[in-house]
Amino acid sequence: IRMLGNMRHLKSIAELTSLLDSPDPLVRTYVYEAMLRLHDYSVLPTVAIWLEAQPQMPHELLMPRDALFEMQDRLARELSQIRDPATLPTLLGLLQLPNPYIRTQVLQAVRAIHSPESANALLRMLDDPNPNSGFSAMEGLIEISDHQGIDWVPSWPVFNANQKYYASKCREWWEVEKMQAQ
Repeated sequence: IRMLGNMRHLKSIAELTSLLDSPDPLVRTYVYEAMLRLHDYSVLPTVAIWLEAQPQMPHELLMPRDALFEMQDRLARELSQIRDPATLPTLLGLLQLPNPYIRTQVLQAVRAIHSPESANALLRMLDDPNPNSGFSAMEGLIEISDHQGIDWVPSWPVFNANQKYYASKCREWWEVEKMQAQ
């Protein structure tokens, strides 16, 4: 299954989709990963539901016992590679998951899509408990703006030291930016 996904293009995915009903959850997650790698995002809502239902991953994984946790990590990494604007509604929903690693990976995809539709989600992410995500959300907002007149953008260490201040500063800037665009 992994080899099919690694091909990045297939004439037919019928054999893969036939495995989506497998009683083995590990087989299903391998199929999800393969289909995401093949840019077939028809499984994205199912992946979102699956990720939402998963417990927090342990810090150390022991194979084969923790194979599903490994797949949780791998699916999150695949999500970070999505660039299709049609997937944005599902991706924005995944930004609300409690797992900080998955949120960070999904945020990378949302940023790469460069859609103004992601602005509200990025504004919420400014206060994410993970300061990396807050900083990335700030960068995402800047990327979807015209990039002009921004002289307040902090470096990562400065943002990390005062996330609340810069989240507020970014929100103020965004409101002005939004008013100027109208």
